[in-house]
Amino acid sequence: MENGIVLINPPIIEAKKEIENKQAITIPLGICYIASYLIERGIEVTMIDAVAEEITQRTEWDEKLALRGLTIEQIISRISPKEEIIGISTQMTYQR
Repeated sequence: MENGIVLINPPIIEAKKEIENKQAITIPLGICYIASYLIERGIEVTMIDAVAEEITQRTEWDEKLALRGLTIEQIISRISPKEEIIGISTQMTYQR
């Protein structure tokens, strides 16, 4: 593979009413394992942990929700147009 792979741990979407830093932050083990596997096989990997890189940054998403971590624009600006694959992790989905 000529170009590499980008693995992204996206920002957390949280209710604006959440108390600052109340949200549990976890290590993105899934993409860490995938990155390790790929690197061992000689594939260039870039990891973007949008939460850890700007954990105190909160950006309004809509009237009820905010993003904690890098903004979507900040994430996109870090991705080279030469990358062949972009992987985005998710911890869970909320269903009501």
